[in-house]
Amino acid sequence: RHGFIAETLMRSLVDKGVINKERISAFKKSVKTIASDISRDFEKVCSNKISADVFYERYGHLRPSSYDIVSPNYSNRKDLFSGTPQKHTETIHFELSSKEKRDINIMLLEHSFKSVSADDLFLHAEKSIVGREYAKFVFTKHLSDILEIIAKWGDCIGFNRSEMSMLTLNEIQSVLFSPLTDDKRIFFRNRINKAEQNFALASSFKLSYLIRAIRDIYIAPMQRSAANFIGKKRIEKPIVILSPYQKEELDLKDKIICIEGADPGYDWVFARNIAGLITKYGGANSHMAIRCAEYNIPAAIGCGEQPFEKIINSKRVILDCKREKIEPVKY
Repeated sequence: RHGFIAETLMRSLVDKGVINKERISAFKKSVKTIASDISRDFEKVCSNKISADVFYERYGHLRPSSYDIVSPNYSNRKDLFSGTPQKHTETIHFELSSKEKRDINIMLLEHSFKSVSADDLFLHAEKSIVGREYAKFVFTKHLSDILEIIAKWGDCIGFNRSEMSMLTLNEIQSVLFSPLTDDKRIFFRNRINKAEQNFALASSFKLSYLIRAIRDIYIAPMQRSAANFIGKKRIEKPIVILSPYQKEELDLKDKIICIEGADPGYDWVFARNIAGLITKYGGANSHMAIRCAEYNIPAAIGCGEQPFEKIINSKRVILDCKREKIEPVKY
């Protein structure tokens, strides 16, 4: 929550005209998160300064789509270190100017924040961003362990990851306290078959992100999303669409990469000299937003479902971060 609050406060400062967006971007580049550690250690593996095993021990649990058992984690990605990593830029020092401090302090006093200074506000934002990234990192480690244990258990009774993804956690745990009258494999095969049918049926429906009334079930309004643009560059490049289940190695060099989520599981793309990044979901404080700011890679984070569909249906796009526009190129 503090991470989102900090982001809202930073945007509010810009809206009030007491600091500009470029300065907020500079502040974010100065914040050292767990993402910086991942980047440095990735470079160390590629330059033979540490072993891949050391990297996997620290970060092997990360995967695109953190909750998806079918998506391979870093430890199971054989091509993780192929390519040349983009050079990690050292964390820059950021300090508010005397005018910025004065203007922010005046604004804080006007809104009855008498015991909070401009420096306090930015310290809170820094700690919130760092804490949010680290909390997600720790949480996904336990989550990944659970998924891997479930996958191994499924393998023992003859089910692959895709089949195991059809079972609920409660169904799997039920065998601990509720003896099965049928053969274990037959019992779960029936559950999986039924779940696959239900999944196919549910996938045929299109619902709104937010159901506020009965009418939203019959008519699904599509909310417009405002992308969070990183940097001020304008580029026109071919696109490459990545999924969590990508197995073949694609040429990502000098391409704009399109992914659904903005989670740490896609960090490996920064070893492929990509030109830019577009995501369907994610916010200004998301992992990939922080990483793109760190590498000075132009990005549009969280552009929404409809714009994303238009983008991936084109071969090439213009990503204009200064004008905050994404334009599919049609020939």
